[in-house]
Amino acid sequence: MISGISSDLFSIGESAMNVSQARMVASADNVANVDTPDYQRKNVLVEERAQGGVKVSSIEREDEPVDLAREMVNMTRAKRTYEIAAKVIGFADETLQTVLEMGDNDD
Repeated sequence: MISGISSDLFSIGESAMNVSQARMVASADNVANVDTPDYQRKNVLVEERAQGGVKVSSIEREDEPVDLAREMVNMTRAKRTYEIAAKVIGFADETLQTVLEMGDNDD
């Protein structure tokens, strides 16, 4: 049971990290192209996965100018989400290690 929960937490954490990476890349592209004529801003759309977690559903192009302040906020959010997801994975790892150690002590 615990290993199933840990597996779910690993999967959820990994999915959040992947979405955060996609958001960071999109924002970095937007910032890099702030002065590019006719550039269309990228926006990452996310949906829930049936098995838990999230996934990128699409990356849309928006016909609006790049707002550097907005992109900085988006990058900060992506960074924080990535950090939280890493903590979730760390928690799952610690939990699984504790369970395995308890099993070793039963002998």
